[in-house]
Amino acid sequence: SDVGPRRSDNQDSGYADDRMLLVADGVGGAPAGHLASALTVRSLAAALEALDRPDAAQVRDEVIRTNAVLARTARENPGVRGMATTLTGLVIAGDIGYLIHVGDSRAYRYRDGVLEQMTVDQSWVQMLMDEGMLTPEEAAIHPMRNTLIHSLSGALRDPEAVRVTPIELQLGDRWLLASDGLTSYLPLEIIASQVSSIADTQDLAEVLVDLCW
Repeated sequence: SDVGPRRSDNQDSGYADDRMLLVADGVGGAPAGHLASALTVRSLAAALEALDRPDAAQVRDEVIRTNAVLARTARENPGVRGMATTLTGLVIAGDIGYLIHVGDSRAYRYRDGVLEQMTVDQSWVQMLMDEGMLTPEEAAIHPMRNTLIHSLSGALRDPEAVRVTPIELQLGDRWLLASDGLTSYLPLEIIASQVSSIADTQDLAEVLVDLCW
């Protein structure tokens, strides 16, 4: 994770082990985005690690409980009310994965030489593109390109927007999860060229960060 060229603090939080990948990005303009993302990742990772092979319903239940942690924290600490975060994750259960998504952080899968975006941004500009009102080129420079439609904030309605999607996993798949701190700066073809050419995961992460500056 990296602070990046625009902000003085880091709103991102992440978790990675051999069973799970999570990335969360605190919503800019709202209070305590760094706390929202950290609480979300910490709470969800701990809950899912306690399950041997969770199914889709169990994954969703733990996201709902994590959202409740945000609600409780905001009730107990008025100074952080309104905090919110994106959440994108991949939970591995044998040869099945469960893709978790709310907000505009993204998950990409590299398979057979092709890097494919596996999530759909829950953002204002994505909605306009879906309705044919914006092109991708226009969306990239739109003044509301960072405005989210959905996030996790502790609100009771938040889990309705969370997508938990079963994904068949294959040996050799490579996954990249990132906040918009990467995807807003680098086009897909640049990310794909690095993913296809750099085998070491740490080296790949460092090169992608460097390319954003």
